[in-house]
Amino acid sequence: MANSIKLLAKLTTQSKQIDGMGFGGVTNDKLEVAGALGMANPNTGKKICKKAYELARFIYVGDKMCGVTVKARINLLAQNLRGNIKEDTALKISKSALAEFIQPSTSLDKNGQRVPTSKSNAQMAEDFGIKKQSLTDNHIAVFNQCYAEISIWSQDAIAHINATMGDQAAA
Repeated sequence: MANSIKLLAKLTTQSKQIDGMGFGGVTNDKLEVAGALGMANPNTGKKICKKAYELARFIYVGDKMCGVTVKARINLLAQNLRGNIKEDTALKISKSALAEFIQPSTSLDKNGQRVPTSKSNAQMAEDFGIKKQSLTDNHIAVFNQCYAEISIWSQDAIAHINATMGDQAAA
C-alpha cells in the first residue's frame, strides 16, 4: 500500500496567482482537504464517520483539537482491550500506535531508499515503558489492535477524500 501522505499529496489543487493564472506547480492546500472532509460523498450521499474525520483533520490538516480527540479514542480502545495490563502502560501503548502510524519505523536498504521495518520486542518494550522480559503477547495484541483501528479510520478518510474531490484527486 502506498504511503498515505503521498496519496494525499495527489489530491492537491494547482497553485494560482492573484489574477487566477497558475504558477505551474502543485501545492498542498490544507483547506481543500478540510473542505473535502466536510462534504458528503457524491457516490453514497453520506458524510465521513467522525473517527475518520478527526484522524484526517489531525494528521493531514494539522488540527490539534482533533488530535486530542483521536488520542482519547485510541486510549479508550487500549483501556478496553488491556486485560491485565496496567493503565499507564495501556496509555503508552496507544500513544506508540498513533506515533507509529504517523511516522512508521523505517531503515535504509542497499540503494539508500527508506523501507518500513517492524520494531523489535526490545524497542516495543521501551516505547511501552516496561522491561523486555515483561512484554507479553497481550501488550503486542493491544498495540496491533490500536494500530489496525487507526489504519481503518485513515483508509476511510482517504477513500472519502478521493470520492469528494473527484477529478482533482487525479492531479
